[in-house]
Amino acid sequence: MNRAPWILIVVFAITVWLVPFVIVWMQAEPAKRQVKRAPPQDGEPVAKGPLILYADTWPTRETINLKEIQAATTETDHALGPKAVANDIALALDELGVVGEPMRLDDLPEDADLLTGRPIVLVYPVRHGRPPTPIVQFLDRRIEPLVGEQDPRLKQLRFTDVAIAEKPAHAESAQQALGATMRYYGLTYQPGVVLLEPMNSIVIYEHLRTLAKQVPK
Repeated sequence: MNRAPWILIVVFAITVWLVPFVIVWMQAEPAKRQVKRAPPQDGEPVAKGPLILYADTWPTRETINLKEIQAATTETDHALGPKAVANDIALALDELGVVGEPMRLDDLPEDADLLTGRPIVLVYPVRHGRPPTPIVQFLDRRIEPLVGEQDPRLKQLRFTDVAIAEKPAHAESAQQALGATMRYYGLTYQPGVVLLEPMNSIVIYEHLRTLAKQVPK
């Protein structure tokens, strides 16, 4: 019986020590995962929103840390990984009642109709102040032929982007280069948001919420 007070003291001390960690952990979980919309009723068509195409590759930094990227060719599992960012954009759109479709750029079907009026969001890590090769190839191989065909639906094609970079100047340079290419093809392009490596998951998601509100529906 004499041990009971000591047990209570130990339990209280452990509780006091754990509570701050539990609070921090709960606050670090973005509210995005709590957002759920009611499923459509039977027979109700699901309108597809923006097409979110991501280039699944890791950013080239001014100084490469080989140990950091050893045994990994992508940063998909990181908060700033292109796949994670694309999925978060879809979640942010879902909060607004819009169904976005994230897709790895390499998985886009050859017969995909890009001229259905759906906005296209390009998600990419910046390489040497420029968009990476998969983005350039997408424009040259998938968009340029449509321009050559002078399809009138090109006027409805709208692009925005998410540039993932180490420094703001790198992202700005990449978006300027992308904008120049879009102007060359006569396409509508609006620079999107910039995500930088020091950002945490909460700040990243707030930027993507802002983007979701700006993407044409």
